Amino acid sequence: MNIKKLSFTLTFIFWNHEVFSIPVNKGASTLLIESDSEDMLDSSVEVDLNDKNIEVYDEFTDDENIETDIIKSNFEECLTDDCFETSKYILSNMDSSVNPCEDFYQFTCGGWINNQKKKKGINYNDMLREQKNIVDKEIIELLSNDYKVNERLSKEDQEYDEKAFNNLKNIYDFCLNPPEEEMVGNDYLSEFIRKLNIYEMKGENKTDIFTNLLAKLRNTGFPFLDFKYYQFQNNYDQKFLISQLQYNRDIITVSSYLSHTETMPEMTIHFKEFIKNILNVVNHNEKDIEEKVETIYEIEQKFNNLKLTETLKMCNNKYTNLNFFNQNEGIDEIQLDALNKKYPFIDWKLYLKKILEFYDIENVNFDTLIVYDVFADALAIVNNIFNETDIKGLATYMEWLTLISLKNVSRDINNAFSEIEDYYYRNKDIYGGEYPSEGYYENNEYPSNIYYDEEYPNEGYNEYSSDIYGEEYPSNIYYDEEYRNEEFNEPSSDIYNSKDDINYDKIECIDMVKQHMPIALTKYYVDHKLSENIKNKTKQIIENIKESMFDRISMIEWLDEETKQKVIEKLSKMKDIIEYPEIFNNPKIIYEKYKYIDIKDYFTYYLLTKNDNQFIYLSETESMVNALYVPSLNEIYIPAAYLRLPYYGISGSDYLNYGYFGTIISHEVTHAFDNTGRLYDSDGNKNNWWTDDDDKDFKELSQCFIDQYNDFSFSVNNKKYFIDGEFTLDENIADNGGLSRGYEAWKKSILKNPEKASQNNKKLPGLSKYTLDQLFYIAYGQSRCSIGDEYVLDLNAHAPGEARVNIVLSNSKDFAKAFNCPTGSPMNPKNKCLMW
Repeated sequence: MNIKKLSFTLTFIFWNHEVFSIPVNKGASTLLIESDSEDMLDSSVEVDLNDKNIEVYDEFTDDENIETDIIKSNFEECLTDDCFETSKYILSNMDSSVNPCEDFYQFTCGGWINNQKKKKGINYNDMLREQKNIVDKEIIELLSNDYKVNERLSKEDQEYDEKAFNNLKNIYDFCLNPPEEEMVGNDYLSEFIRKLNIYEMKGENKTDIFTNLLAKLRNTGFPFLDFKYYQFQNNYDQKFLISQLQYNRDIITVSSYLSHTETMPEMTIHFKEFIKNILNVVNHNEKDIEEKVETIYEIEQKFNNLKLTETLKMCNNKYTNLNFFNQNEGIDEIQLDALNKKYPFIDWKLYLKKILEFYDIENVNFDTLIVYDVFADALAIVNNIFNETDIKGLATYMEWLTLISLKNVSRDINNAFSEIEDYYYRNKDIYGGEYPSEGYYENNEYPSNIYYDEEYPNEGYNEYSSDIYGEEYPSNIYYDEEYRNEEFNEPSSDIYNSKDDINYDKIECIDMVKQHMPIALTKYYVDHKLSENIKNKTKQIIENIKESMFDRISMIEWLDEETKQKVIEKLSKMKDIIEYPEIFNNPKIIYEKYKYIDIKDYFTYYLLTKNDNQFIYLSETESMVNALYVPSLNEIYIPAAYLRLPYYGISGSDYLNYGYFGTIISHEVTHAFDNTGRLYDSDGNKNNWWTDDDDKDFKELSQCFIDQYNDFSFSVNNKKYFIDGEFTLDENIADNGGLSRGYEAWKKSILKNPEKASQNNKKLPGLSKYTLDQLFYIAYGQSRCSIGDEYVLDLNAHAPGEARVNIVLSNSKDFAKAFNCPTGSPMNPKNKCLMW
């Protein structure tokens, strides 16, 4: 229901006081207005709303979302250590010499930008990246120490919790300090191969049996066929799996020796001896070995005749040169059904299903998956050979590929390679042989021009600065006179500083832990680094944001009632995940999720390193840093990284919490109604639920944003850069709607609990120059500070930080009012874009 804003014309005037907003209940008969003005006889005035001398008039417009009356409020000041540190952090980021109505981005981020420019080796950085560094530092601290008992858990749950932690720590420790040489004995390998049960005929037919075998080997750490994952930032429909034929680099090189059998007649004998030596590591049945040697040699020779080695080299070159922002000529984009028809030697859907089941990944829509068939030529060769090979022969060949993949952990397998390589190099000159070409290696890395982190799309994000927030204040920062003392001007503590020795090796190992056990790591981090009641507070913020969105929907004139009801239905059904899905509050369930990981020694760790879990990105919500909205699930995800300073957590500073954190949540909520999200209904199905008129209006309002952002430019070293308003449209809609909902939700939090308004909105020391409304917008601006936007302009679906601050705030009447920006000034233009 719309409650119209009431404005009261009173017979007294408040002079030079900070103002705050509060609504008037339409059914109320009195309004209590408090003031600390010395000009007032009493500290409060009770206004009789029924008094005929008081004029009440409607001041509602479509652009206003909160029904408020401006009153005077006296707010306390926070003097805790956290508040001092927060105040210093905010001030150090600012450049108060700049007029906020001229360039708010420079005003709120100028100090931070100057500090970043002093650092070496940084191309791109932003606040979220810095937040990741802080969280990584805390994770390193946790994993560098022993298990911490969670006293809130039962004894049984503590045992499961400790088991999960031990695997987290083992992954990290083995990654950080790998043994120089860790070989395992033949008996160990024999037992390992026996347990793999490679010759198990599980399935109704040859295709199913072979598919199950390949999936089992891949999930164990021997991926003959695998996928890499990629998703377009601005198109949720485009989820790409890049098909890969992952031959072991060593066998590719050795197999190429078969090309020299004409010039090296004895190569056939030596190659068969090579196969036999490797099989002998785990099998001592001579007859069985002889049969397997002939089978393996025959398949290898067929591959050699069809030039699989050379074909793999060409495919790897294509893979390395993939570009997801331009057309990739000669590479097919096909769905799984088409892949089954093209390469029927396995059931591709069954294969992917088995992998996802292994990782306990659900809610993956196979119909939205598109496969980049990069290795098409090589897969065609494999398909031909495997189709004509019986299932026993295929199992034998896969056992062979499994064993040669263990070269680095088996001395005998390693020696077998050395012997044939030695023979080849000793005889190649005698027989005129050539050195085999290099580069036919299995590719375990994403090509450098591909990224799959939604927020950070280039290599520059791999640089980790040791000085996260900087130490010194710019000399032009404003301080209240009483706070100009040595203690207040000292560098911020570790709450905001992360200037310790975080090196790349530690970060790389943390990323490996995140890749393999993200939920377990997140839960352990949350249990030991975040406050117990943070989730409940976050739920309250989300509730206020959604209520503010409901209020806004009812006011929108361009939507007809039918579409409004659909919007309301979608918002009502929207789910939220905070930190991680609640089912994982149970340590036993987390243990079961990752039971396939059991790091006992270097060998088990080695296998894990071969299990490149790209599929985790299909689950959408297994992240610690990036907030997101998933249209196909109608679900927002709030990661743990946002639930700590500086984004969230200062007690008594709700205006900052909503400015930093609330606008991020409301940004994700607004994504449900951007140009992509609006195409999905309340149940996550792609469905056009818009009337023709509303669809037309939406596109017209979108064009306003497109034109606005197209007209925006920024300069770096005298070079001008422009934004693609259409490419960034979804994020721009979410930014603009997110700011408004965050601001309204903050006001709503006060209205719901007016008796604690002062306690929850205390002023910070050194910032009394600014009103609470102004500090809300300062917090918003600082959450979008960034440098080096020119490096990612063509890759990032988000606009540069300067545009995310200045354009968004210039569209806000509430911002212009808070800073009293003149109409026509850069931050308060006459023409504004508004949608949600």
